[in-house]
Amino acid sequence: MNINRIICLKQLSPSSKDIYKSHIFDKYEKRKNNLEDMCLSDFACKFSDLNKLISKDDETLDNNENPICRQKEKIIRYYNYKLDTDPMNYYKEHLLLFLPFRNENTDINNKNYKQLFTNNIDIIKKNKTKYFKINEIEIEKALDD
Repeated sequence: MNINRIICLKQLSPSSKDIYKSHIFDKYEKRKNNLEDMCLSDFACKFSDLNKLISKDDETLDNNENPICRQKEKIIRYYNYKLDTDPMNYYKEHLLLFLPFRNENTDINNKNYKQLFTNNIDIIKKNKTKYFKINEIEIEKALDD
C-alpha cells in the first residue's frame, strides 16, 4: 500500500470527488501478455485474484506469478440488449464481453460496432458459447411464452 497515497486521501475534504479506484476494465486492459486472447468475460469469472493477472509496470511483461483459478466460475451479469430494439448497444455489449481487446477506447469505442462485430463474429460466438448451454433464441422464446 502506498503511504503517500493514504496521506493524500486523508488530506482531501470529505466532499471531494478526487478519488479513483481501478475497476475490472482497468485490470483487464493491463493484463499480462500471456492472456492476450482472453475476453473480458473469461477474465472476470475464471480468476479469483485479478491483481495477479496484471503487469506490475507499464509494459505487460510475464512473470512466474500464476493466477488462482476459481473452483467455481463467477456468473456474469449484463444487460442483454436486443438486436432488434437496440442494435448499437447489442453490438457494443458483445464486443466488450466476448472479443479480446487491449484498449476499450481505441479498439472498440472508436470503431463501427456493427462492422467490428461482423468481422469478428467467429471469435465472439466461440467465447459466448462458453456461457450459454441453451441457445439464446430458445431462452428468449421461453421467456416470451
